[in-house]
Amino acid sequence: MKRKAGTLLLIAALAFCPAALSEVSVGTLERVEASPNQKVALRTGPGTKYTEVFTLSQGQMRDFAILEQEKGGSVMWGMIEFDSDYGRYRAYTGMKRIDTKTSDVPYGNKEGEVYTIGKGGAHAYHGPGKDYVKMEKTVPEGTEITVYHEEQGYVLADYVLPDAEPQQRDKELPQVTRGWIRASAVRGYRASTSEGK
Repeated sequence: MKRKAGTLLLIAALAFCPAALSEVSVGTLERVEASPNQKVALRTGPGTKYTEVFTLSQGQMRDFAILEQEKGGSVMWGMIEFDSDYGRYRAYTGMKRIDTKTSDVPYGNKEGEVYTIGKGGAHAYHGPGKDYVKMEKTVPEGTEITVYHEEQGYVLADYVLPDAEPQQRDKELPQVTRGWIRASAVRGYRASTSEGK
């Protein structure tokens, strides 16, 4: 009887705490002091399967910081944030191109939840909000996305655009884009009201 009551309590607790079942992390990513040690080639996600952004020299980036790291292929990649003459960006580059004063760079969430883009499609940005540069292509309605993180009403998600170029290493597969999309544009996604999960 005690076992049954304990199971019912667990089910009740999970029912009132849906975030406990979520694979999406939530909260403001903390900036870790860092600097580029060479020219920086940038991609939208952690690995060569992701679309290229551009390459910048050290002197072209201001207010530079690293937010997290993630393994992509056989190497570690860092999500960096910076200002440039082109605008404000979050993008990924190899960790070997970044010097930090600490080894405590957090790891990014590799788990995710699959959703689709809602009616009318969605704009994607190079960071969580309109303070960041808007990506060139709109994400069409019905596009399947994998959401990893939510911040300031935007979700960080992977998706494949209809006209995606082939990946460098596997020409049979399309390149993946990672961008920030307003949470309200994602069908079935319920934005969190809390910061810091």
